[in-house]
Amino acid sequence: MAVGARRPYALPVKLPRPRLPNVPWRRIATGRVLPWTLVALLLGAALAGWLVGGGSDSGRIDQVKQTATRFLDALTNFSASTIDQDVKGIRSYAVGSFAQQVDQTFSAARIQQIKQAKVVSKATVKSVFVEDLTGDQATVFGVVAETVTNNVQSAPRSDVIRAELTLLDTKGGWKVEQVNIFQAPGATG
Repeated sequence: MAVGARRPYALPVKLPRPRLPNVPWRRIATGRVLPWTLVALLLGAALAGWLVGGGSDSGRIDQVKQTATRFLDALTNFSASTIDQDVKGIRSYAVGSFAQQVDQTFSAARIQQIKQAKVVSKATVKSVFVEDLTGDQATVFGVVAETVTNNVQSAPRSDVIRAELTLLDTKGGWKVEQVNIFQAPGATG
């Protein structure tokens, strides 16, 4: 053949297709079912992995948030008529250094002062945010709107309380080990 000459093309020859037995898996492999089956299996495996591995912290975070919310509610909602039970409720959350602080803060003399002054504290937990969850320890930030009345002040006093809590995962569930109350902006010591 000369340079630049065109090569003649052969016409396509249609060869007979070999007959395969009618096997059900062959229909799956050649149809659209196989890709969707693979997608479903991969999605199922990914969800299972997330639930077992990565999603496990989600449940722990929810437990920490619930405990912190209940604790903040117990800490800021009390009255002179129920103070003994209220303090028992607060103590039920306390471990470590916070347990000692509860004993000091709610001594018999302090409880008597609360009763004499007819103190009533009503509060609403506005938000709770888990800042860190590592191992058996969690750090939580909470915001509470509180109104306090007593027989000494003529008008109720309203505050926004910002608190950082350290919780420990114990055999009895999540417990509060430390409480830091932050001063409201513009407030004096």
